[in-house]
Amino acid sequence: MPTQRSHTIMILGAYGQVGSDLRFELERNHSHTLICVGSETLNLTELDKIVPFIVERKPDIIINCAAYTNAEKAEAEPDIAEAINAYAPREIAKACEHLSIPFIHISTDYVFGGHAKSPIPPSTQPNPINVYGVTKAKGESFIQEHCSKHIIVRTSWVFGLFSHNFVKTMLRLGKKHETIRVVHDQHGSPTSAHTLVQGLIAMSKKALEEPSLSLWGMYHLSNPNPTTWYGFAQKIFVYGKEAGIPQVLKELVPIATSEFPLKAQRPSYSVMDCTKTWLTFDLQPNDWQEELRSVIFQLKEIGIDHQNHLPPHKRVKKY
Repeated sequence: MPTQRSHTIMILGAYGQVGSDLRFELERNHSHTLICVGSETLNLTELDKIVPFIVERKPDIIINCAAYTNAEKAEAEPDIAEAINAYAPREIAKACEHLSIPFIHISTDYVFGGHAKSPIPPSTQPNPINVYGVTKAKGESFIQEHCSKHIIVRTSWVFGLFSHNFVKTMLRLGKKHETIRVVHDQHGSPTSAHTLVQGLIAMSKKALEEPSLSLWGMYHLSNPNPTTWYGFAQKIFVYGKEAGIPQVLKELVPIATSEFPLKAQRPSYSVMDCTKTWLTFDLQPNDWQEELRSVIFQLKEIGIDHQNHLPPHKRVKKY
């Protein structure tokens, strides 16, 4: 029986929330060589450096976890957000096309405006309502234009062990405040970084081993059973208490979006239909509540503010 070839996977944004989870999982359980790239080495606003950087290293596939994700700051820094979310993916796509390799890119539910009433299929045209969403939609379009072997993965409300996220913010606030107000009229699907990473790994495996014209395109990936930010927060504190994480919180107050004014408008409904993803990549994700409970119990052990660093390994090239 022939030996399965070991591939070289380049992870861009390898030290952010999703990138950290992805490199940890690939390093622990897979035999591929990893090229882990952070912003200190490849600044995605320096567009002219992206193609040469990638072409010189000749990966077999690129997974782009890098993004400008702060929707509020994007309103004040549209040029930076556009460079990282739109023009950098364009350059990555060009490099992938030049090397004839697959490009897996993470996008967002914020490309939608919130006017849907039922789960949104991947074929739906974007209609973003804030700068962040506009720049991510533009990035999607560039990738479709410049790279034939692309998989774009829209996800939503990501939480996990690494970096900043809603779960960690709520747990921190719960230690300091007796009352917390949370929006109850925005509907979406929490997604654990673990679920997203398992999807990315399944996608990369199929892209490398079973590539076909029907594989490339747009996919949605989030955990089942949508909720609101308020419903999400309720479960965070239930599991936080169960895990023994200290909290002084006495009251969680549901409020309307209009009572919590922000610069960036948020979609009121961004639940996505993930059926295509589950069928194509043979995935069976857990409910987000099950994933949330697991994350919170792990955070109890390692600390809410921990910063994970992988030990050196001969298969990992850190740039």
